[in-house]
Amino acid sequence: MFDGSEVQLLDIRHVPSKLRNPILADVFGKMRLMERRGSGFKKILDVYEAEERYKEELKPVFYTDGYNFFLTLWNLNYAYDKAQNKAQKSSANADERVVKRGHD
Repeated sequence: MFDGSEVQLLDIRHVPSKLRNPILADVFGKMRLMERRGSGFKKILDVYEAEERYKEELKPVFYTDGYNFFLTLWNLNYAYDKAQNKAQKSSANADERVVKRGHD
């Protein structure tokens, strides 16, 4: 974090907002592309938690190491997509077996 603290040790919903780049903030503000300061972390968490497939173990992970900031956003559709693909392959295999039997 800007003050040297590690974000993973903080309550992410209560991390104070600090302006790090006033020039970028001014540009984005004039373009109306910047929301109010301090809303980003909370918004990320709220959007994830509102998803139908959200589970606590898929909660976004915020991490800093003193020099870098990392945010891991887990794919909430991964298990769902995997199950869908498996079902589609199973259905396709069943169709192939029916076609092969029809030609015997």
